[in-house]
Amino acid sequence: MHTDTKRWGRTHEFLERYPVGRSLAYRLLAEKKLRAKKCGKSTLWDFAAADEYFESLPDFEKAA
Repeated sequence: MHTDTKRWGRTHEFLERYPVGRSLAYRLLAEKKLRAKKCGKSTLWDFAAADEYFESLPDFEKAA
């Protein structure tokens, strides 16, 4: 989770901040696992919702 208090950001900021590519980001958005809003032509991503989503993923466990 990031300590940055910025709540919303454009697509390029989202992709710099989170470990996903553009296609996966938009797929997760379509699946309603991430949130974003449109402002003119810009997509504004909800960083707080993304933090919650990534925190909710299961921890990696090494296979035996």
